[in-house]
Amino acid sequence: MTKMDKQYIEKEYEQAIKEYNAALTEDDLDTARRTMKRLEAIAMQDYGFDYADELAMKKEDCKK
Repeated sequence: MTKMDKQYIEKEYEQAIKEYNAALTEDDLDTARRTMKRLEAIAMQDYGFDYADELAMKKEDCKK
């Protein structure tokens, strides 16, 4: 199985944060949260806990 590129993971994670901040409904918030959790799980699996933690620290950019 091929690892997902770190740059791609980070780009998608940043997009999920933007979608979270722009969410108008609880469903939109949940979708963004699920995307972030999925990307964190992929990061943990492919690159380890330290990278997943680093990625999760970006959640501080969430405004809600």
